[in-house]
Amino acid sequence: MPRFPPSTIEVLPPSRRSETGTIVRVAVVIAVGALLWIGGRRARAAREIGGRVLLPFQVSFAELEPALQRAVRELHEGALEALRLRGAEGRWPDAARLAAELVPPFADDGVDRGRRRWSSRAAPFAFQYLGRPSRDDGTRALLLRILEPPPGDLEGRDPRASLAPDEQHRRLADGTLLHVSFWIESAGVMPSSEEIVREPALEGWNQVLCGVGSGS
Repeated sequence: MPRFPPSTIEVLPPSRRSETGTIVRVAVVIAVGALLWIGGRRARAAREIGGRVLLPFQVSFAELEPALQRAVRELHEGALEALRLRGAEGRWPDAARLAAELVPPFADDGVDRGRRRWSSRAAPFAFQYLGRPSRDDGTRALLLRILEPPPGDLEGRDPRASLAPDEQHRRLADGTLLHVSFWIESAGVMPSSEEIVREPALEGWNQVLCGVGSGS
């Protein structure tokens, strides 16, 4: 039989430049798609009510059911009395004192008589009033959270500062600027204890903005 010399076939790899270009184009498409998806989620999460954009953890007072609206109104009344005593005495009154002085909603003679048990807790530059449901009937917990400026915050402790009080900020007579916020528990998420709530937005709470669509 005839003998043929051995033959070889050279297999050439694809061009590196072409391969890199393909990878870059695919990466760009994926990145753009991810940005559009994230942007769409944020757009759906944020809501605009009364010309104001609400963050995902915020709700308008006008959106609440009547029973919750009454409870939040009472909590605003209680906050005013607590702020008055803090300005006059230099410390926050606890929930038991406010209840003894018949201040709603801490006292049992409010609109929602006996539906919540109120407690108060202090932390460095923070104070809270927490109302936990006293019975399992769908009542939602309420939280009044007050933050004080640290000693080095000159803007927060200067009565001549330009920042004017608004829905979430109150200034005492001595110039102390307080951050005051009102919260309701998210549906199905109840506080596990009466300890200080560090990050309400991350712990299953919704902030109530009463100046948004409430007419107040």
